[in-house]
Amino acid sequence: MTLADDSHREYPATPTLDHVKELQERSQAIGDFLEWCGEQGYFLCSIPVKELWYPISKGANALLHAFYEIDAQAEDAEKLAVLEYVRADTAVREASAD
Repeated sequence: MTLADDSHREYPATPTLDHVKELQERSQAIGDFLEWCGEQGYFLCSIPVKELWYPISKGANALLHAFYEIDAQAEDAEKLAVLEYVRADTAVREASAD
Protein backbone atom coordinates (compact mmCIF):
# COMPACT_ATOMS: atom_id res chain seq x y z
CA MET A 1 0.00 0.00 0.00
CA THR A 2 1.41 3.40 -0.91
CA LEU A 3 1.02 6.51 1.17
CA ALA A 4 -1.51 7.86 -1.32
CA ASP A 5 -3.60 4.71 -0.88
CA ASP A 6 -3.30 5.04 2.88
CA SER A 7 -4.56 8.66 2.89
CA HIS A 8 -8.18 7.52 2.80
CA ARG A 9 -8.00 5.71 6.12
CA GLU A 10 -10.64 6.60 8.63
CA TYR A 11 -9.74 7.99 12.01
CA PRO A 12 -9.54 5.06 14.44
CA ALA A 13 -12.41 4.38 16.82
CA THR A 14 -11.54 5.44 20.35
CA PRO A 15 -14.37 4.47 22.71
CA THR A 16 -12.06 4.06 25.71
CA LEU A 17 -10.30 7.39 25.11
CA ASP A 18 -13.68 9.05 24.60
CA HIS A 19 -14.81 7.66 27.97
CA VAL A 20 -11.60 8.86 29.64
CA LYS A 21 -12.15 12.34 28.20
CA GLU A 22 -15.70 12.42 29.61
CA LEU A 23 -14.33 11.55 33.05
CA GLN A 24 -11.30 13.85 32.92
CA GLU A 25 -12.53 16.64 35.18
CA ARG A 26 -13.81 14.31 37.90
CA SER A 27 -10.86 11.93 37.74
CA GLN A 28 -8.39 14.84 37.81
CA ALA A 29 -9.94 16.10 41.05
CA ILE A 30 -9.69 12.64 42.62
CA GLY A 31 -6.11 12.24 41.38
CA ASP A 32 -5.16 15.64 42.80
CA PHE A 33 -6.69 14.67 46.14
CA LEU A 34 -4.82 11.36 46.24
CA GLU A 35 -1.57 13.17 45.43
CA TRP A 36 -2.23 15.71 48.17
CA CYS A 37 -2.90 12.89 50.64
CA GLY A 38 0.46 11.34 49.84
CA GLU A 39 2.20 14.70 50.28
CA GLN A 40 0.58 15.03 53.71
CA GLY A 41 1.70 11.57 54.74
CA TYR A 42 -1.74 9.96 54.40
CA PHE A 43 -1.91 6.63 52.61
CA LEU A 44 -4.66 4.27 51.53
CA CYS A 45 -4.32 0.93 53.22
CA SER A 46 -5.79 -2.52 52.88
CA ILE A 47 -6.44 -4.96 55.68
CA PRO A 48 -5.65 -8.42 54.29
CA VAL A 49 -5.32 -9.90 57.77
CA LYS A 50 -7.44 -8.82 60.70
CA GLU A 51 -5.94 -5.83 62.52
CA LEU A 52 -2.93 -5.54 60.17
CA TRP A 53 -2.88 -2.55 57.83
CA TYR A 54 -0.71 -2.42 54.71
CA PRO A 55 -0.28 0.57 52.38
CA ILE A 56 -1.69 -0.29 48.97
CA SER A 57 0.85 -0.59 46.19
CA LYS A 58 -1.36 0.84 43.42
CA GLY A 59 -0.73 4.39 42.30
CA ALA A 60 -3.43 7.00 41.69
CA ASN A 61 -3.65 6.21 37.97
CA ALA A 62 -4.24 2.49 38.59
CA LEU A 63 -6.84 3.29 41.25
CA LEU A 64 -8.69 5.64 38.91
CA HIS A 65 -8.65 3.04 36.14
CA ALA A 66 -10.10 0.48 38.54
CA PHE A 67 -12.71 2.87 39.95
CA TYR A 68 -13.94 3.99 36.52
CA GLU A 69 -13.53 0.49 35.04
CA ILE A 70 -11.15 1.68 32.32
CA ASP A 71 -9.22 -1.00 30.45
CA ALA A 72 -5.66 0.35 30.47
CA GLN A 73 -4.59 -1.99 27.66
CA ALA A 74 -7.48 -0.83 25.45
CA GLU A 75 -6.59 2.78 26.28
CA ASP A 76 -2.95 2.21 25.27
CA ALA A 77 -3.99 0.41 22.06
CA GLU A 78 -6.25 3.31 21.09
CA LYS A 79 -3.50 5.84 21.80
CA LEU A 80 -1.17 3.83 19.58
CA ALA A 81 -3.78 3.64 16.80
CA VAL A 82 -4.25 7.43 16.91
CA LEU A 83 -0.49 7.97 16.87
CA GLU A 84 -0.10 5.68 13.85
CA TYR A 85 -2.96 7.49 12.08
CA VAL A 86 -1.35 10.90 12.73
CA ARG A 87 2.05 9.68 11.56
CA ALA A 88 0.58 8.25 8.34
CA ASP A 89 -1.44 11.41 7.75
CA THR A 90 1.65 13.57 8.31
CA ALA A 91 3.68 11.44 5.88
CA VAL A 92 0.98 11.80 3.21
CA ARG A 93 0.81 15.56 3.70
CA GLU A 94 4.59 15.91 3.55
CA ALA A 95 4.79 13.72 0.44
CA SER A 96 2.06 15.73 -1.33
CA ALA A 97 3.79 19.00 -0.41
CA ASP A 98 6.93 17.97 -2.31
